[in-house]
Amino acid sequence: MAPPSPSPGDAPPRLSEVQYRATLAALEEGIILRDASGRVQGANDAVNRILDGDPWCADEAVDERRDLIREDGTPMGLAELPYREVLETGRAVRRRVFGFLRRDGRRTWVQATGQPLFEDGALQGVVCSLSDITDHRAALEALHRSEEELSSLLAALPDLIFHLDARGTFLDYRGTYPDQLVQSPETFLGRSIHQVLPALAEPTLAAIRTSLQTGQPQRFCYTLADASGRERPFEARIIPHREDEVLAIVRDLTDLQRQERAAQEALRTKELLLKEVHHRVKNNLQVVSSLLRLQAATHPQPAVQEALQEAQERIQAIALIHQKLKHAPDASRLDLPSYVQTLAERLVRSYASAPALVDLQVQVDPVQLEPDDAVPLGLLLNELVSNALQHAFPPGQGGSLAIAIRQAGDAEVQVRVADSGRGLPEGMDLQHGGLGFQLVQALAEQLGASLELERRKGAAFRLAFTPRPGRGSHDA
Repeated sequence: MAPPSPSPGDAPPRLSEVQYRATLAALEEGIILRDASGRVQGANDAVNRILDGDPWCADEAVDERRDLIREDGTPMGLAELPYREVLETGRAVRRRVFGFLRRDGRRTWVQATGQPLFEDGALQGVVCSLSDITDHRAALEALHRSEEELSSLLAALPDLIFHLDARGTFLDYRGTYPDQLVQSPETFLGRSIHQVLPALAEPTLAAIRTSLQTGQPQRFCYTLADASGRERPFEARIIPHREDEVLAIVRDLTDLQRQERAAQEALRTKELLLKEVHHRVKNNLQVVSSLLRLQAATHPQPAVQEALQEAQERIQAIALIHQKLKHAPDASRLDLPSYVQTLAERLVRSYASAPALVDLQVQVDPVQLEPDDAVPLGLLLNELVSNALQHAFPPGQGGSLAIAIRQAGDAEVQVRVADSGRGLPEGMDLQHGGLGFQLVQALAEQLGASLELERRKGAAFRLAFTPRPGRGSHDA
């Protein structure tokens, strides 16, 4: 829809007309010239680009599929096209926005202006300008959505947000709840921190200066009395906002500190209850151990007495775990070095024929174990150490007994129990041993441990396992 070209018989156009045509062709805006009846007399190339190469808006061939809509999304009639309204009323139409569908189905938004042309007081036509504002409108809509999202996010925050300049003057604020403010807005908006809260002026201004200089958030805590005179704790974070302005995000820590105190009190109560549980379990096991000791003392058969003593020692090994847990700083984790040392010394006193001649060597890393791992490990050590003390050394003689437990890397625990005694008889191994060896294998499986037997000088047992926190207590 270019301006009409001169016919071959016409006179050459004047320079001003050439300039006029070149100017129209260079415009980004679409320009349409209509006569008083609404017929198009001329249009520049931008009209084709804006209107999708279709003169539907330049003549009367408006297709319903164009789906004309107003700026608010409601349907728009043909009479609302700017040029028609100008011809009808004789008055200019400014910046009317409407949308239509392009042939590929995309929505295009146009801003149109219609200017009437008069000559001797009579309406001679109308000049319409069209601008494609699709991208601009999309950017505004995206900005609006972003502002709504930001507003929703800020509304969800439990914090007060103050807007201050570099001198500490309160410019604005945002709050979520009406009772968040210690003072009413009238008492601080437009005033400086020196006037409102002189005691906080120095740390606030220092944080503002550092934040503006470094571009990094600054944080400090303070207390402030509310209307009732009660001191309330606050945390302030100063964040750079503009070249000489900051945002102060202030959080009331009253509820948080109350919750922390309640949680600490609940934790102390839980620890006391857990220690009491360990204490009662240990006492009950001691009762069972005493009953076994009495039974062993009154039974005439030595073999039964020996079996009852072994059962008693196994129960004592478990009871010792609960005793250690009761006195541990963390009642859910066993202090392994102390436990192994106590267990080994007690077994030496119980089983060695010459306790003073046993060179007990205990080297245990400070491995922290939960009861679910500590119980099977304690029973396993009980079997290995008691077996060595009963069978490794001849009666009345001693030797060395070494227990080593170390943490290998971040997870694996390695255990070694070795003696310098006479070693295991030929033909006896982990698969062909007595009840003690069967218990050792079962406990190793419960730990998920690998178990090996060394036959050098004396006998040595090695196992390695990875503690598995959180296993059910019934596993133990």
